[in-house]
Amino acid sequence: MKQVLDIPYKEQRGYVAGNDIFDFALQAFRDHYAPDVYIASLIMRKMAHNLCELRSGDEPKNGAAAVATFKLAGMDNLPDGYLVETEQPVTTRIPYPEEDMLIGAEIEGETIRQGQVSDFSSIEEIVALTKALHNSVLPLDSGKWIFIRTDLSGRLDQAPTPFTIRIVNKLGGRATVSDILADGAPVGRIHFGVYTS
Repeated sequence: MKQVLDIPYKEQRGYVAGNDIFDFALQAFRDHYAPDVYIASLIMRKMAHNLCELRSGDEPKNGAAAVATFKLAGMDNLPDGYLVETEQPVTTRIPYPEEDMLIGAEIEGETIRQGQVSDFSSIEEIVALTKALHNSVLPLDSGKWIFIRTDLSGRLDQAPTPFTIRIVNKLGGRATVSDILADGAPVGRIHFGVYTS
């Protein structure tokens, strides 16, 4: 499987957002394999600024470094997936009112609880909550907190909401691991790291 993902930029960002990589790749994998396939693990390897090609069942070719790697679940014998950057520029932008996902969210200690469910995807909600939590309890003098990895035990689109994010490990002030809970039950973990341009 090889497919270029036409992922737009969000707002004024100059890079392809990790939550969009998750959503666009998930849809492509489901279209190719089966509707029950889900991403069990996504690791962001580097920032992408151009359109990216999703590949499964083969290693990135011609010396191209993987932007992201995927492990899939939901059916037997699924290959790993990879995303490599192309030379094709991103030509579209979409609005992204991230603050809408934070309406009514509450931070207590190193935990954030979603206030109300939005019309955004589950991974967009989780990333927005995690970012807001980090900016509140782990503010940075320089750089910004970004989504770098998630490991999931099942389909996010079938997880009960609201979501809760709880920081469980801080790695040298530059990376974290947080539990993802859906209606109080653990469904996976999300990793954030500090990005400096």
